[in-house]
Amino acid sequence: AMAHDTWAAVLGLGALRAGSAYCISGTTEVLGLLHDAPASAPGLLTVDWDGLWQLGGPSQHGADLLAWLAAMGVVAEDPPPGDPLPLLFLPTLAGERVPHWDAALRGAVRGLTREHGAAAMRRAVMQGVALNNRTVLDRAEAATGRLAEEVRLGGGGATPGWAQLRADVLGRPVVLTEGREPGLLGGAVAGFAALEGESLRAMQA
Repeated sequence: AMAHDTWAAVLGLGALRAGSAYCISGTTEVLGLLHDAPASAPGLLTVDWDGLWQLGGPSQHGADLLAWLAAMGVVAEDPPPGDPLPLLFLPTLAGERVPHWDAALRGAVRGLTREHGAAAMRRAVMQGVALNNRTVLDRAEAATGRLAEEVRLGGGGATPGWAQLRADVLGRPVVLTEGREPGLLGGAVAGFAALEGESLRAMQA
């Protein structure tokens, strides 16, 4: 119907406007900030789409890490707020794309003790992904000279618990949209815009 799954999801999330950021949390994650002028940042992709420049790109990990935990028997609900026993997880189990572009990177767990259980491991994994989001967003904001007004979150990792954790890590409002399939919605919006002779950006107003 249009370009590819990322752009369809950006449109479906209502994020195709300057100052908005998006995070598509699927098997891997894609995070970007939209800006109204060209800009570039180390390790990030810059893409011109309909007169807006997106700074960001795809990581090599995301909600698939929760499936990885479950396959090892680490099953827990989203952890409650607070982190009395900090645990740091580096999520680069399969190398990394944005922002490091290094296939040789490997993951790590730091600070593990006997007191940590399944909920702490799940929280550490979720935080590790959110911290990579923070690196990408920090670089995009520095390059554009603007702070993201909000981050629109969609995909399989768009749970209330993970949205709150991301908001805490990013220091930005994280918005969960109602639809479960932002890519399908974005394809429908693109088709409607074509039928009505409207620009895609006009559909996000």
